[in-house]
Amino acid sequence: MYLSFFFFFLFFFFFVCVRYFIIPFILTRFLRNNNLNFCNIFYAFMDIINLTRNFIVGTSENSPEPEQKTDEWRQNEWNKWEDKLEEEWGIFDENLEDETDELIKICENEWDTWFEGIKNKWTHFSENLDDQYKIEVLGESLKWNESSWKFWIKTDGREIIQKDLNNWIASKESYLYEWVSNQWVKWKSAKLQEWFNSKWKLEENEYWEKWEKKFNNLKNQTQEVKSKDYDKWLDWKNRTKQEFDQWHEWAEFKDNIYINHYWKKWKKWKNNKRNLFYGWVDSYVHKWIRDNKWMVLVKEIKELTETGDS
Repeated sequence: MYLSFFFFFLFFFFFVCVRYFIIPFILTRFLRNNNLNFCNIFYAFMDIINLTRNFIVGTSENSPEPEQKTDEWRQNEWNKWEDKLEEEWGIFDENLEDETDELIKICENEWDTWFEGIKNKWTHFSENLDDQYKIEVLGESLKWNESSWKFWIKTDGREIIQKDLNNWIASKESYLYEWVSNQWVKWKSAKLQEWFNSKWKLEENEYWEKWEKKFNNLKNQTQEVKSKDYDKWLDWKNRTKQEFDQWHEWAEFKDNIYINHYWKKWKKWKNNKRNLFYGWVDSYVHKWIRDNKWMVLVKEIKELTETGDS
């Protein structure tokens, strides 16, 4: 990489010298000569530029092969990186669990206010039912008896109330899941980049990626490729694939922690709140039946039906 920068600088320096010093000198010195062909000067200059550019590009594409590492040395580096990765993951997981606990505490603090709001909302049951629902769904209820209304409040009516809880829980769960997933994905990506951004890996990958590109260009030509270089490239290719395979195996194992184990606290909290809410709904339905609250609904449905007919 540094060699490429050096030759680029050399080319730039050469271009400036030719453009601003040599060409003006040639023109002022020789243009008076009637036999001079200006086009020949221009073409000669362009030839020099192209030759220099081709030399630099060719040099950068054929940069020297990085220092050879033994398989034992590479494996040792990989093992050290894996040990470091596992240790850093333990710290990450502990911090993530603490932050998740804080998010659950926030939900806990919001719960009381939200729950009281729901209780107040359904104090006026009929006011929270859509008029269209009253007409279309409950239109037949004008023919219902007391048993039919009891069955309705215990089934459809109860489901309407519980929908508030399901929506609230779903919104909190979605945020929590997305947050944990984003933290995990960012961390995984950063750790994998650390491995491939190590100096010796960068040099090795850069060299063989260029070699691979050159090899692909030569496949359609008659030029031969050194078998020794091909074997080294193939070793690099297989080694890189093996590293990715081992990484994905490790990452998938950790994924299961965040998909299954990691949500135990949230599931426990969610189930506790559901039981609390369902207990309140039981009491609400019992009181609704005891106080004959369907009478209010019947009255409103009649008024809506009569208004629609008129």
